[in-house]
Amino acid sequence: MKLEDIFITYTDKGELKEILDKLSLPSFGTKQESVARIMEKMSGKSPKSILALLDHPTLVEICRENKIEADGLFGLAFSSDDELVKKIIAKILDKDGVERKLEHKETTAAPSMIQGMKTLFGKVSDVAATMSAGSPSRPQEARKTMEAPPTASDPLTDLLRYCNKEDLQGAAEKLGLMVSGSKDEIIGRILNRTNRNPQDALSMLDNFSLQYIADRLNLPRRRGKDDQLDEILRRVFNVQMVRAPVPIVEEKIVTAAIRAPVQESYRPTAPAELPANTLFIKVVTEISEWTPDETYKSEEGYRTDLKSFLRARGFITRRETGDSRVDILVNDVIPIEIKKNPNKTEYTRAKGQMDNYCKEYGAGIVVICDAGNADLFEDFSRDVSRVCSGHPVRVIKKR
Repeated sequence: MKLEDIFITYTDKGELKEILDKLSLPSFGTKQESVARIMEKMSGKSPKSILALLDHPTLVEICRENKIEADGLFGLAFSSDDELVKKIIAKILDKDGVERKLEHKETTAAPSMIQGMKTLFGKVSDVAATMSAGSPSRPQEARKTMEAPPTASDPLTDLLRYCNKEDLQGAAEKLGLMVSGSKDEIIGRILNRTNRNPQDALSMLDNFSLQYIADRLNLPRRRGKDDQLDEILRRVFNVQMVRAPVPIVEEKIVTAAIRAPVQESYRPTAPAELPANTLFIKVVTEISEWTPDETYKSEEGYRTDLKSFLRARGFITRRETGDSRVDILVNDVIPIEIKKNPNKTEYTRAKGQMDNYCKEYGAGIVVICDAGNADLFEDFSRDVSRVCSGHPVRVIKKR
């Protein structure tokens, strides 16, 4: 796989825009055009320097989807960005492309060292790191140092650094704080507002972020947010979670109402504060108005496009990585499945997924892109209505 392919496949528009802004490049145009501008700007740089532009969650996703071990050295459960980049270069990056990049790499190293890098391809990143040490041209140097394991001196800050910027912005928004600035600036505001209290700070994160932290610490995943938070507090800070009494909330009975799988006190702000069935209608309306930027070759392209579209309209979106493996989960409540020109077998699998979503989330949306067989699509729509009877579900066709 080439560097261009990695950026096109695994980044969304939001991350690409951050990279383009960091490199002082324009952010208009298609995803392919944006990636082309990045590659042109980084021409002559090492693959390690180019991959270092990606956020930590993206690097982890690349490793997991390509069956690359994401653990750190010596069996530790922590992998820094630098370690993940090395593994990606060694396992999936086109080796000829790496050698061509190395030939043009701007460096003051002796020719013999470059030849040694080519010979020992498996350790190319280690050598490249040595060559680049102290170089002012490494734009990600400061960010990489943030991904170390939690330290005894400041474990809370280190745990928050495991989260991506979007999740931290969501936590800051719940606390009524500014969401602009770097990750460290947002973390600093969260710590100041919560007086560095681990429970108060970590409880602002959603369960997905807490599960990700648990993965990084090699702790067991817990289904409920409170249970996951308690696990982290006990194992890292040696304290138990103080559980507040659950307030009695007047429940409005609505036909086929959706029950969120998280506690009421931890519901996201923004659109999720609407009644759940109203949120469902709002999401369906937005998807109906969504037009993909292009005809993508894979479901991943449509997923990224739709996720960026919904985020731009104020929704909180993420990809569920548990047993359900939802393509897009909106505000922790509305699951969306995306299929591109599915065949009969894929339609059958999608029907089963919708059944599971209705059981777990009480609702579901499936978006069929580039549907080739109209009869299969109609049969699928009827099957979903039958299987998910009594739940708000919608099958939406695009293009």
